[in-house]
Amino acid sequence: MTKKKSTLLVTGVFVALSSTVLAACGKSSETTYTYREALSSTPATWNVHTWKENTESIIFGYTEMGLYDFKLGANKKGYQIVPEMASGEPVDDSANVTPEEVEKYGMTSVADKEGNVESGSKWLINLNKAACWQDGTAIKADDYVNSMDRFLDPKMQNFRASSWYDGDVVLGNAKARYQSGRPIYLGYLDGDGNVVSDTRADDHFYGSAYSGFAWIDEKYSLYGLYKNYGIGEGVADVEDVVNDTATWGSSADPKYVDFNENTAALTKYCTAWTYMLANAFGMTVTVDPNLNTPALIDANTHWTGAAISLIKSNKPEVAFSSVGIAKVSDYQIALYLQKPSSLFNLKMQLSGNWIVKTDIYDANKTAIGDLNATTYATALDKYMSYGPYKLTKFTSDKEIVVEKNDKWYGYTDGQHEGEYSIPKIDMPVIPDADAQLLAFEKGEVDSISLRAKDMKKYATSPYLMYTPGTHTDKIALNSSFDKLKSRQSAGVNKTILSNLKFRQALSWALDRTTFVQTETAGSTPALGVINKMYVADEATGALYRDTDSGKRVISDIYGDSKDGYNLAKAKQLITEACTEEAAKTIDGHYVSGDKVSLEFVVYNEDWRTAIQNHIDDFVAATVGTPLEGKFEVTITITTDNQKLITAGNAELCMDIWGGAQMNPYGIPDTWINADNRTCYGFSPDSETIEIDLNADGAIDKNTEVHTNTEWYNLLNNTDYSAAKADYKVRSLILSYLEEYMLKQQYFIAVRARNTVSIDSFRVQEGTTEYQALVGYGGIRNLSLTQSDQAWADKANAGLDYTK
Repeated sequence: MTKKKSTLLVTGVFVALSSTVLAACGKSSETTYTYREALSSTPATWNVHTWKENTESIIFGYTEMGLYDFKLGANKKGYQIVPEMASGEPVDDSANVTPEEVEKYGMTSVADKEGNVESGSKWLINLNKAACWQDGTAIKADDYVNSMDRFLDPKMQNFRASSWYDGDVVLGNAKARYQSGRPIYLGYLDGDGNVVSDTRADDHFYGSAYSGFAWIDEKYSLYGLYKNYGIGEGVADVEDVVNDTATWGSSADPKYVDFNENTAALTKYCTAWTYMLANAFGMTVTVDPNLNTPALIDANTHWTGAAISLIKSNKPEVAFSSVGIAKVSDYQIALYLQKPSSLFNLKMQLSGNWIVKTDIYDANKTAIGDLNATTYATALDKYMSYGPYKLTKFTSDKEIVVEKNDKWYGYTDGQHEGEYSIPKIDMPVIPDADAQLLAFEKGEVDSISLRAKDMKKYATSPYLMYTPGTHTDKIALNSSFDKLKSRQSAGVNKTILSNLKFRQALSWALDRTTFVQTETAGSTPALGVINKMYVADEATGALYRDTDSGKRVISDIYGDSKDGYNLAKAKQLITEACTEEAAKTIDGHYVSGDKVSLEFVVYNEDWRTAIQNHIDDFVAATVGTPLEGKFEVTITITTDNQKLITAGNAELCMDIWGGAQMNPYGIPDTWINADNRTCYGFSPDSETIEIDLNADGAIDKNTEVHTNTEWYNLLNNTDYSAAKADYKVRSLILSYLEEYMLKQQYFIAVRARNTVSIDSFRVQEGTTEYQALVGYGGIRNLSLTQSDQAWADKANAGLDYTK
């Protein structure tokens, strides 16, 4: 997307890295160059091991550097990956892996069918010998190994540790080390009804709403079945468990209830399972709340609580020496991976770093119960930089300053000419967005992100900079007849939302184009849930949305429509849905004359206007149909919107996902994973998709028919993963996963998110056209065309960005 650029900008102006002192009339004045960007708040920490929010990555984005980094490609087009903290390319040393190393490092998925270790399983990384901390201390292999030791320390529970055991690059035994010695919970009985032989930590029984037991399948928890199948009878009893987070925790942070100490919870748990087994599997089983053995009284009719209970054991202790990272020499490390990785995925992983100054890290450790924590990277004296910039000022909720790190190798190695030319970056805290805009207009900050309301003033500005994002907004719908029935009352219907035609009508009713033009800043209408930012083929940069498969999804569903808006079609579908539902005899169906009332849960008040816009479109589509004057959507403002929609306790919710631009194949996890799924009523473990993979016109029931979950696993973990299939086959599978959800209208795609910003007149970006992964070049290529002093004079004379 082209970024409009001011013709007033002076190009090719060199910005000195050091200040210039000018003598005049016996006085001296210092010429400085400072890039200023406003922050809404300061981060509580910027520890690379624990950060969560984007604001917590701001500091180390300047002060740290990966082993490899992405920069603008030749002629400022595309991107290139360059060594930074590494020296040269990664070396694939898989051919030299020994059987002893395979066993030691838990390299469980590295062999091909013949037993040979596959390429991409072991990599040697040569380190940049010029790299050092800001105090001049050399950074060597020990820093990488010792920092990983702390990163995966089971006593630390570092939030970002999963980045090394989930995803495309998995370090051998990383997860085993991270979970080392922690309690685990296993089914008391195995799948054959025998008591498990694992050593028990105690003689108590436990239960979790988020863990399964072997009699059914350990992947099916009470919560998982509830999410996948909904419930018929016993709705209150089941929800009493899955919504009681104080007792049972959440899917992200489950609690294991000690049934020997909490008999009330045991009773509720057994009752919930009785109903859930009947609804999901048609099993007529009574589960009584006693823990006597034998646990199973009658396999077909009567179970005791012990049959569905868990016992506590402990994860085996795994030493860090078994983790797949090793020092080869002072300036070389080896990475032993649990599964093969492509060179691109490895470099992508290594563009982030994990090293910390271990003496500072350890000096600030404290014990919290049985665990440890560190206050590393929470204050100026508790941190050490090693990137192009060093942190020189950190005043919480007031200001952050980073300045040129004169110990950084890049200023003297001849490989970074013209890069990182801005010597100082000042980040004042301005919490109020209106105040930020005013500061920009006065020349006090150098860039500003615009909101929808700001576009009324700046819509025609020639200086607008459009930055596409990876996130897509979609409206998640509750399609479960049983759940909808449980939420309606006499004369007020909700079950019509379980009708596919009715859900399709809501999609065709959305005037997406008008919405993005009037209610958002720079967004574009979206008909698919994977937008144009996602790259299907890393080698060529081919976008998923531009592949034949990606195009087919949209044309199959919306034909020639560019924005999916067809009011007449929406009215027709509503009428047909009403006719179909009124003809049914099942209890709870829509009856002619019923009022239809749906609830839209919304995160905060800021969203009300946008959501009301969608509701107005829905209401307009009912005019001239049986629902005219009998249809409403109410808005409930609640920070529990995600919790409510994932439990089916609302009908609609705005769902926003995005992230890994180079891996669109992982996106279906956002609706297949029960923890993420907001489209209540969708059952990925039972709903199947047919894909003619070999294009022979026939469907092989053994290889070309799978459930949504199975296709996702084949695509990401086994037969059609990145290591085993080309992008065209992978895009085909992905397209059917996306199309299935849109055809069933389990959610409605609304918009692809972009951001709109303006740079000050003195800012020169690296390029005027957005490039994948590197944007406009970032701070590496940013420069200032005027000194702080000259800019202050210009700003005092007045700035106008509207023309």
